[in-house]
Amino acid sequence: MVMKDARDESVFDVRIVERNIREGRLSKEEWEQFLASLEDSASEAMETSTQMLAVAPSGAIKRTKS
Repeated sequence: MVMKDARDESVFDVRIVERNIREGRLSKEEWEQFLASLEDSASEAMETSTQMLAVAPSGAIKRTKS
């Protein structure tokens, strides 16, 4: 994998990668190479369940109905 700046892997942060491509910090080819280099770890995943909490305007926390 070729990186423009080996010290800063944050260019691959999925939350800002589109901006980095648009601003020339990362090319689409580099992004595609990075994605292709990731290993598939789906077999290591665990199923979880989550109960969401809502914050009332008063700041009190209340449970939401599932």
